[in-house]
Amino acid sequence: MILGLLVCTAGAAASLFLPPPGAMAHLAQIGRFQGVILLVIGVFFYFSHFRAADLFAKIALRLILGGLLALGGALLLFGPVASATRNMPLPLATETLLAVVILGGAILLYLRLGHWIDLLVERRVFGKRDPRQMIQDFRQQIGSQNSRASLIASIQSAAIEALAMRPEEIQVEPGLPDHTAPPADLLIPILPSSSKPIHLAVSLQGDRRTLLTTEIDLLHEIALYTGKRLNDLEREEERIERVRTEGNLSRQLVEAELRALRSQINPHFLFNSLNTIASLIPSEPEKAEKMTIRLSSIFRYVLIQSGRPFSSLHEEMEFLRTILEIEQIRFGERLSVTFEIDSAAEHLMIPSLILQPLVENAIKHGVTPKIGKSHILVGAQLHDDTIQIRIEDDGHGLRTDNDLDRRLRAHMTNGTGIGLQNVRERLSTLYGTAAALTLTDLESAGCRATMTIPLYGAKNANSSVARGR
Repeated sequence: MILGLLVCTAGAAASLFLPPPGAMAHLAQIGRFQGVILLVIGVFFYFSHFRAADLFAKIALRLILGGLLALGGALLLFGPVASATRNMPLPLATETLLAVVILGGAILLYLRLGHWIDLLVERRVFGKRDPRQMIQDFRQQIGSQNSRASLIASIQSAAIEALAMRPEEIQVEPGLPDHTAPPADLLIPILPSSSKPIHLAVSLQGDRRTLLTTEIDLLHEIALYTGKRLNDLEREEERIERVRTEGNLSRQLVEAELRALRSQINPHFLFNSLNTIASLIPSEPEKAEKMTIRLSSIFRYVLIQSGRPFSSLHEEMEFLRTILEIEQIRFGERLSVTFEIDSAAEHLMIPSLILQPLVENAIKHGVTPKIGKSHILVGAQLHDDTIQIRIEDDGHGLRTDNDLDRRLRAHMTNGTGIGLQNVRERLSTLYGTAAALTLTDLESAGCRATMTIPLYGAKNANSSVARGR
């Protein structure tokens, strides 16, 4: 404003006292009109308390810069350039070329200096930080935050820092604006399309009467990035909840399936055991008592394991010993049993009660039909990354071709009820294709049932049981 007064006064005084038409007289005439423009711009700039004051200041200074560059270019073109090209062979062409060069240089200089003018207005005149740097810092800050509360606190603190205002003047309001409360001077949506919309409310109090355009643009940008981050968090929470729900449903389905499979206990073993006890009571009461105690231990173990999906290999082998002791009492000298258990595998976990159907299968199809003595071998050892459990008998096996044996083989390999199909379903439910159950004929006589359980599955089962599952 003062500069405009000085230029206007100096131009008027020069027009009165300098003789025309000299160069200084022309310059004084230009100064009279340009000084008025400077005066008007200065007045607006000095009393600016409106929203676009920063833009007005930038544009005004750019206009002044453009006028100065145009004036300097004109003086250069019609002064030294005109004098230098007057005595050249092609004065008009040379002057035109130099005019284009001067114009291009003035444009490039205007663009470069215009950028510095913007920075001068934002940082020196209005005391603001670089908005681009503030946005970059804000994006890095919210990128590592994973809660709604921390994001709301971050946008509020960023807005307070950007506007240099008090915390009570900037609030993050959930839902629609409250018409009963004092209206906010500026309301910027953060999540406008959400079921729970959020707005950034700015209330101008005290001496602060307006917001600059760059400040409003900055608030809109940080609100936009905050809304995107909140949407990402909502989608991530929904995905986690969906995965958790699907996991719970899958676990419940597997547990229900396993309970249904474990509940299919063969009643023939109970009937045979009770009949044997009844027949031994008159003649051999001591064996009947021993068999009753063993039968009680078996059903106690079944009741205990009914709520547990896994047991240690050692517990399952002791359970099989008790079953086979009862069978030895029932068959007498006809049945002998051998256990070959790798001690390194005894602590690993296997599905509860999964070996009982294999032993019953060996008794029913290997020992019972055979005339004379029979032998059952129960073995378990570690092989590569698996546990291999085998149950062998020296009965007829699977190699004969008569109708009875074909039906027997179909029953053993396909298995219905609590048979081998039950075992295969449990293995498939727990381990997928990593576990297997195979039946093979022995070279001499009999059949071998081999169950393969992945070692990692046994370890996972062990950790699950340790956690109390």
